Amino acid sequence: MKQRALSRSVGLVVLISLIWAGGSARAQWADPNVYVPHVGTPGEIDTIYGSKPGQMLGDGLISLGPGPDGFARVLTRGYLNNPDTTPYSSFGWDVLAGGPNFNLKDLIPQNFGFFPQGVSPRFAHFRSTRFRDVFVSNGGLRIYWADSNGYFDSTRVTYLGWKKKGRGNEGEIGGFSYIAHLSSDTVDDIVLDCVTDWRDSTGKYIPKSDSIFVVIFKGGTNLCQPGDTAFNDDAAYLSPINSSERGDVISADFRGVGRNDWLGVGDSGTLYYYKNDPPFSLSRFANAILYDTLYTLWENREIATPKNYFYWQGLAALRVFGTTTSGPMDLEGSLDRNDPLGLWTANFWRGGPDFGSHRLYARDTTMCIHAPYYYGGVYGSFSGVAGACGDMTGTGNPVIQIGGTTPGGGNSNYYVMGKAADAMVDMYFEGTSIGGRIEGEDTITADGDRYGD
Repeated sequence: MKQRALSRSVGLVVLISLIWAGGSARAQWADPNVYVPHVGTPGEIDTIYGSKPGQMLGDGLISLGPGPDGFARVLTRGYLNNPDTTPYSSFGWDVLAGGPNFNLKDLIPQNFGFFPQGVSPRFAHFRSTRFRDVFVSNGGLRIYWADSNGYFDSTRVTYLGWKKKGRGNEGEIGGFSYIAHLSSDTVDDIVLDCVTDWRDSTGKYIPKSDSIFVVIFKGGTNLCQPGDTAFNDDAAYLSPINSSERGDVISADFRGVGRNDWLGVGDSGTLYYYKNDPPFSLSRFANAILYDTLYTLWENREIATPKNYFYWQGLAALRVFGTTTSGPMDLEGSLDRNDPLGLWTANFWRGGPDFGSHRLYARDTTMCIHAPYYYGGVYGSFSGVAGACGDMTGTGNPVIQIGGTTPGGGNSNYYVMGKAADAMVDMYFEGTSIGGRIEGEDTITADGDRYGD
């Protein structure tokens, strides 16, 4: 039984917002007070649609964090800035700000100035704790520098390049990025991996001579070179190419020490872990991400061996067992526990001071959430990939969302965690009247009560 069911304003940004309308009893897959709003019902789920072919309203929803007024902001695609001149295939991106003036029926983009288009931003303090700058990797590695109001300009940008090692020519840089307090306790550094592309004097490729390096760009005022290119401060050999492939990479403060550790997926699903303890050493980091295993396949044989899919459907770092604002981050991973129906599960390992000091096992998860069907719900798929929705109840307990499908279309399952954590669904809705999948979800404050919607 939950401490408190979802009883505040909750919902999805841009496409959907939800208003509490009472509860109804469900089978054992859901809390007795589960909230089941319906798309198309005024006061339950408010919806707007694009008006032009290819508009993709709400596509690419990305959280930008709070603005100067403290209300959350999101970056989204498809708003009609210039409907007469913008090609349907390339509608721009806009920043939408929450707060008392947010109106789904009259979306007014925030006067945010320039923002890099079509990117996945990573915000960090690269030069000072006073500024929250943004690193982007697609379309070229670069950092955009914020002004005192948190706004950006296309001219305040520094490009990142790397100093070549040995006979190598620059190949690929930035297969993964690790942003954390490494060489400093106040500003963030960036660690990237780089691949050399070795060739002989005639330009012919030399087989099996490629190498992977890790390079570091140290944060601080020296990194801030608007209009110029900054080069890495150091590099360390990692491995020959193809011997250290990495899938998902996440960094988070799993131990509650104020520094982000590194966790990555290796070949076939093994998890590697770097414990970010000072002083930082780039060579020690390179060794850890090759050899320090946190989870192995051979010790977890009850988990299905990958065939035509990844071992981990997804990995995430989010606060699940504490509050939304304090404590270490917890680890969530989606695994196939040899379910006869092939349904994924959401598996949670609690963070804390001892995280990373011993191996993780699927049998020792702090909590595992199966698909609603497992507990008696309607049959349908279940992604097992959890997303953080913030404090949507006013209790301080975090809310997470896990998507799936039923025969009628996409669905969304919400769980109140923290002190109220269990595997029963607290809010559920299907997207049958809009069809397709439910994608692009984030929280924004759609009114003045400061609770996430």
